[in-house]
Amino acid sequence: MNEIALNGAKIIIKENATFEEWIEYGHKLKKVESGIQWLLGYWWNYGHEKWDGKAIEVAKKIGYSIQTCRHYGYVDRHVTSFSRLNDVSFSHHLEVAALKPEKQRYYLEKARDEKLSREKLRSIIQKETGYKKKETKSETHRLTLKRYDEIMAMVEEIIKMLNVTIPAHAPLTLLKNKTASLKDALLFLKPK
Repeated sequence: MNEIALNGAKIIIKENATFEEWIEYGHKLKKVESGIQWLLGYWWNYGHEKWDGKAIEVAKKIGYSIQTCRHYGYVDRHVTSFSRLNDVSFSHHLEVAALKPEKQRYYLEKARDEKLSREKLRSIIQKETGYKKKETKSETHRLTLKRYDEIMAMVEEIIKMLNVTIPAHAPLTLLKNKTASLKDALLFLKPK
């Protein structure tokens, strides 16, 4: 597919590009669009956790909206890697972010399988769970390093007491990103 190429902020489409090539490139751009939101969310969370106020300064200097960074970061922190689906939009993931991980996966799969719009998914979640997503602009919840260490110590103690393991498919990024709650961590414990 040499008939369509990116050049900075411009797409170059040659006259002899086929309709199929054009469609294929549209699909690729859609994947990039969704992927960049996850990458920016992770980037924001890392910098904000490590450098706090400096991250805000840097994001502003680069030209990112702080609200957008917080928005992407919220979804990245709250939607576990186990719950994420590549074939539904980032905005669908936003709709499930406040739910428990097993419910996130359930509703994302439902959205994919039934080809639900974001609005339809939101309506179904509200109807089935009674949860109404807040439309307010609020700071997302983060654990301090001290609180994270306390939770991880409790999790390690429980793992030893119950003689269980955390399976490889568990969303360890939650734990590594210092955003896990004790409840989230316990959800993935399995007997040895």
